[in-house]
Amino acid sequence: MGFFVDLLSRLAFLYAGVLAGYVVAQIPFFGANIRRHFYAFVIWVVAPALIIGSLLTIKTNASVSDYTFPILASIATTISGYVAIRLLCSTMETPHARKSALESLSAFPNSLNFPFPVILAFAGTDGLIPATLFLLGQLILRNTLGVWTNAPRQKEGINSKEIVRKILLFPPVFSVGIGFMLWLFLGPQSLNENQTYVLVQKVLIFTMVMTIGFDLDLGLLRQVTSGPILKVIISRFGAGFVVGLGILFLPLPSYVRVALFIQAVAPPAVANQVYAEYFDLDTKVTSTGIVVLTFIALLILPLELFVLLEFV
Repeated sequence: MGFFVDLLSRLAFLYAGVLAGYVVAQIPFFGANIRRHFYAFVIWVVAPALIIGSLLTIKTNASVSDYTFPILASIATTISGYVAIRLLCSTMETPHARKSALESLSAFPNSLNFPFPVILAFAGTDGLIPATLFLLGQLILRNTLGVWTNAPRQKEGINSKEIVRKILLFPPVFSVGIGFMLWLFLGPQSLNENQTYVLVQKVLIFTMVMTIGFDLDLGLLRQVTSGPILKVIISRFGAGFVVGLGILFLPLPSYVRVALFIQAVAPPAVANQVYAEYFDLDTKVTSTGIVVLTFIALLILPLELFVLLEFV
């Protein structure tokens, strides 16, 4: 009985954050400008604070595999997504704008806003270390392989130095370096059992979860059975579950397996919309896919976590 109470209490906290974000987004004054500033606050303040805090709780006995497998899992997640959607669309004549949009939705999961709060709730701060490395792998892939596949062959101006600069200056990335320096200076596990940090962490998690609710549109659920969105659902979650189940059988600490599984089966990254607009892809199918798959991910999350808590 205690197992189900624990599961429901953690889920209730997460869903409350999503609901709060959805309600706030319906308020008339919550326009695009405020939304943009809220997202910036999450990227520049909330995510770095969570990452740095998690680094200050790690022990000194982490193995090399704890750091290499998250990157490998990130690569496997992206490649499997590409393969799955290309197989599903192999018999269709699809324009580049739509084909590349579908590939991005399938290959690049939400590695930050959606999974980080879930990982913290179910794997603790230890889980943020592999999760951050998975995120780093996604940033590199999104800005290399993703840019190459998104760009129409006639489009020029893709600057490799600019890509590297954007990766290094992405706040969750450089916060890893800050966190490690503080870890060396303050010592391992310097934040363990710190009640103030625990309270602040819960507030930060709730703030991050709210962003999931901003773009939920229940009216878009009728798009679930449409051809392109259905293919994305099958490829993103199908390929993700294959990679995730493979991760569960690896000889890794449980918090690593939990973190990587959650990220592998996450819905498409919100950043896909930004890339779709920049490269003139199908922005309608991109935005619809993000919203619909995020809603589905919220529905199947209890089943996901039941499996993880029961068998990991």
